[in-house]
Amino acid sequence: GPFGDTSGSRRKKVDASQVEEAKEGIQEAVRNLLATTGAPAFQDDYEEGDETNSFSSPYGFTGFQPERIPPDLLSRSSAALRANSGKALKEVLREYELQAIGHDGMAADDKSQGGGHYREVEKVGSFLEGFRKAEERKVARETSTMLLDRLVKEGVKGLDQLLAGMVREGDDMSDMA
Repeated sequence: GPFGDTSGSRRKKVDASQVEEAKEGIQEAVRNLLATTGAPAFQDDYEEGDETNSFSSPYGFTGFQPERIPPDLLSRSSAALRANSGKALKEVLREYELQAIGHDGMAADDKSQGGGHYREVEKVGSFLEGFRKAEERKVARETSTMLLDRLVKEGVKGLDQLLAGMVREGDDMSDMA
């Protein structure tokens, strides 16, 4: 700021590091979801040493099947998916889309010719975007319920105290969005 106040620039740096951290979490979630599809290009990335990824599909290229996704994988990724209003998710998906297009090449959607990867990234992206929106609504409902409960139990004064406390706790409202 004009009077030596650097809190705005510090906040931007914190936000950038939080976004990068969120991207890492999202990359892991997307990588694991893509491994479940059985798509050949998404199996290679998951071998670390002699260990293979527990998410990889033993049935070959089955495609994305949301019912096979462990719920804890999604709940662990909730905060990261909601970070920066979903912009981090979009950026990560864009990277995987480009990678998938490169793998598909001229085969496009023809799985028998080694294609179909882009469609799987699209399916995973749509699924995660839907989950992200549902999580944002859930957080909004929980926050609204908490505020209304406080208003009913303690009146306007109690609500004012709660709101003042919410803003003071680190100025990080990204988790509330």
